[in-house]
Amino acid sequence: MLSLRHLALDAHIGTGAKYNGNDMAIEDVIFEVDQLRDRLEKEIEDLQEDLKFTQKIKNSKVQNFSNRFWKLTEEISTELFDEFSYSDVATTDGEVEWKEYFHSVYDTVVPEESQIYVHQVWGVLPQPPKNLDNTHGTWPLIRSIRRKFDQLKIEGGKVDTLTDVLSYQTNLGKELINLKKQIAERSKTLSLYYRIIDWSMH
Repeated sequence: MLSLRHLALDAHIGTGAKYNGNDMAIEDVIFEVDQLRDRLEKEIEDLQEDLKFTQKIKNSKVQNFSNRFWKLTEEISTELFDEFSYSDVATTDGEVEWKEYFHSVYDTVVPEESQIYVHQVWGVLPQPPKNLDNTHGTWPLIRSIRRKFDQLKIEGGKVDTLTDVLSYQTNLGKELINLKKQIAERSKTLSLYYRIIDWSMH
């Protein structure tokens, strides 16, 4: 978009030359620059919108969780914190071991709002306690929570890995740099256009 004619006229202006309106070659350049200015301003405006949108995406949470993942965490939370309580249910050593084990698993594998989900956390969990007798009153609840954690692990396996997140964020970062460069280059050209137009008006 920026031509040698534009640069030559800008250099001519830089010498302190006055505009007289008699040079047709200069008039052609001024007319051309005036036409290009509006198009360039629109390009810069569009690039700035792209920049804002890309920055917004980069700043947002990049891991996508299924609805099933969050539904399971809610169900586990209800059973673990509301139903499997010390006041009403956990009354034996075995029940205490299972309750504290589940708390440890929950705190390790369920991410907070701003945390990144790490698949490898499942590999560092402690061994579960011994199974209680099938006739034990709390065993169905314990078995239900355990099954839901198994299902949560499967759903968690569908979430983007840290490698995926790094690649995604890196690509977005490079795109931001590229957009900023394009905006800077076009802004520099636009400033030259305005110098030429302002010069022609005095």
